[in-house]
Amino acid sequence: MPPLIIFIFGLLAAGFALIVELLFSSVFLLPLRGFFSLWFFVFIEETCKLFFLKQYIIRFAHSTSLPSFFRLLLLGGLFGVGFSCTEILTITMTTHFPSLLNLTGIFLVHMTTGFSLFFAISRFPRPFVFFTLFTAILLHGLYNSFLIFL
Repeated sequence: MPPLIIFIFGLLAAGFALIVELLFSSVFLLPLRGFFSLWFFVFIEETCKLFFLKQYIIRFAHSTSLPSFFRLLLLGGLFGVGFSCTEILTITMTTHFPSLLNLTGIFLVHMTTGFSLFFAISRFPRPFVFFTLFTAILLHGLYNSFLIFL
C-alpha cells in the first residue's frame, strides 16, 4: 500500500479524536485547559491512534512477514504527521498559528507516539501494546503539560 494511505488514517484518527473531545467537553462541560481535561484529551487522542493503526493493519497489512524497522518507522511517522496536520489546522483555526518550536514539538510528539504504537502493534503481544499506549499517553501528556502550565 502506498504510504499516503497511512497518512490519511492519521488525518482521520485526529478528526475522530477531535469529535470525541468536543463531544465530551460539551456534554460534561470540561474546561479545555484544565489538568484533568488535558490528560483526558491525551488519553482520547492516543486511544484513537491505537484504534486507527489497528484498523490500518487489519485492512492493509496482508503479508505474513513482519515489516522492517525502517518501514515501521516510515509508516508510523507518516501516521503521526497526518495526525499533527489535523491538530495544527485545528489550533490555527481556533487561536493562532503556533510558533516554529511548537510546530516541531507537535510533529515530534505525534510522530514518536505514532511510530511506537505502530511498532508495538506490529511486533508484540497485547500486554506490551497497552504498556506502549500508557507510555505514549505519558509522553504526550507531559509535553502538553509543559506547553500549558509552564
